[in-house]
Amino acid sequence: MGNFSSGWLIADIDKDFRDVDISGATTTVVASVENDKYWRLIPTFDLRFGLNYGHKIFCTKLDLELGYEAIVAWKGIENIYFVDTNNPGSSFNKERTLSMQGPYAHLGISF
Repeated sequence: MGNFSSGWLIADIDKDFRDVDISGATTTVVASVENDKYWRLIPTFDLRFGLNYGHKIFCTKLDLELGYEAIVAWKGIENIYFVDTNNPGSSFNKERTLSMQGPYAHLGISF
């Protein structure tokens, strides 16, 4: 059995940065930046390969599924990189794709 599906994740993003100097006996805040919150749509893909077994007992159906699954969130991670701490504002954003994969097991009962 194989299954492919796709969808969208709605993310509420709240980015902030805080640089703290703890070199001495006191803690000093070097920089504290807070950006606006925003919403973002992240496309996702889900691919499954496996074996499925279903058994019906009276009005109840039992499903057992074993297989391998890969989930991808396209550009689902965003990082802010600061080039130089002595030059405020010198930063860039990098978006990366998040992927998870591995074996899975599903046990379901439906009425």
